[in-house]
Amino acid sequence: MPGPATVADMTETTHRRGALPPGQREINFFPRFGRRSDQPAPTVRDNPTVVFGGALTAPIEMTVDELVGADRRELHADFHCVAGWSVTGLHWEGVSFADVYRRVIAAAVLPGAVVTHVKVRGLDGEHFVAELSDLMADDVLLADRLDGGPLDGDHGAPLRPGQPSAVRVRQHQACMSHRRAR
Repeated sequence: MPGPATVADMTETTHRRGALPPGQREINFFPRFGRRSDQPAPTVRDNPTVVFGGALTAPIEMTVDELVGADRRELHADFHCVAGWSVTGLHWEGVSFADVYRRVIAAAVLPGAVVTHVKVRGLDGEHFVAELSDLMADDVLLADRLDGGPLDGDHGAPLRPGQPSAVRVRQHQACMSHRRAR
């Protein structure tokens, strides 16, 4: 019987390294997935931008490079899909959503507005709504790189939200709305 797990034995999802959540099977590649996986992956242009809108004094548009900037962090985490497959040992890079919110968004919120939820729309048109308090967790990453290279259209480029500690009902292909830089 194995002893207690140590930090070195754990992934960011708190499962013993090498152990998968119940009902998952490990695969050795990271497939394209999602509701529109039968269609071509979105094309990611050079210098893509992220647009923040909603209850702001004005929309904020900035390149992904500007958004990530010097606040880049790394995260080693497994990816567990609700469809029953897992890819282990992925190396993500990006910026903390909480850092982006505090640095870019908070000062632009309309006076008197109370933000409780965030709508995130991907380059592929898919979207989801999350509670702001969930997105402000320390481990929520807006990833722009995977395993040493930039994300591609199959995996959420140019920016993908992720939270390893959360039980995922669904992973989303990209973050915010993306347009080509002018």
